[in-house]
Amino acid sequence: MGVIDVQVGKSLDRFLNDLRTRTHEPGFVPFAIELPGTGPLTVGDDPRVVLRLASTSAVRHLLNPTLDRLGKAYVEGDIEIEGDIDDVVALGEQIAGGDPAIDRRVAPGLWARRHSKRADRNAIHYHYDV
Repeated sequence: MGVIDVQVGKSLDRFLNDLRTRTHEPGFVPFAIELPGTGPLTVGDDPRVVLRLASTSAVRHLLNPTLDRLGKAYVEGDIEIEGDIDDVVALGEQIAGGDPAIDRRVAPGLWARRHSKRADRNAIHYHYDV
């Protein structure tokens, strides 16, 4: 638990204020963040997703977010999420700053999944040593 460090608090304010400037964008998912011992910090009207942080130290997951870090924070119990799954996924992309449609155009090779029996066999052998 504990109190948020002043510098971390300022970083969180900048992060939230940046997102607040984007609430007019199409598809923006309004959300709230709940920290222990505080009221909700809302971004947008009528939040559809709530991010409940288990401790003030969990703020670190939001300050340099990627979908991987956000997912790891959820799996490890640092962040609880309440909301419709479609809104949750859209919010993850919104917070992480990614637009999957743009990402696919910029780096199509990263998104293309080309399979061959040989490549799949090598991947299975590498991961499972069989």
